[in-house]
Amino acid sequence: MKRGLFLIIVFLIVVTIIFLIMRQSVQSTVQFVDGPTVAVEIADDASEQTQGLAGHAPLDDQQGMLFVWPNREARTFWMKGMTFAIDIIWIADGKVIGIETNVESPIDDDDILKSYFPPAPVNMVLEVAAGFSQRQNINIGDRLTVFP
Repeated sequence: MKRGLFLIIVFLIVVTIIFLIMRQSVQSTVQFVDGPTVAVEIADDASEQTQGLAGHAPLDDQQGMLFVWPNREARTFWMKGMTFAIDIIWIADGKVIGIETNVESPIDDDDILKSYFPPAPVNMVLEVAAGFSQRQNINIGDRLTVFP
């Protein structure tokens, strides 16, 4: 009986470890032309995009999250569950078309959440540490490439 219980516990631990490994975000690199490189987690499915950076540790200047879609559309972002401020960089076909700087996290869960919209349809959005865009001189019109 004890051996059977032990085997069940070991099995559950192994399954949990495999699940956690599989859930790790895909890592890629964003390279701004003549600018910085950012290591990014890719959010390319609905559950990852809904979760976003909510509950995530604060980003440093070389980290971000890149939201990717197959087509350009008007997207809506909010700061639900966020605990730190970010810059939101709106991207269409590898070109920066808008930047929201120093977007603050909500003070508490009862805050009315502000929605953020791109100036035109986008197929990528890059979230980076607050102030990154200014410190790294990222501007509308800048081009970038995503590397696996």
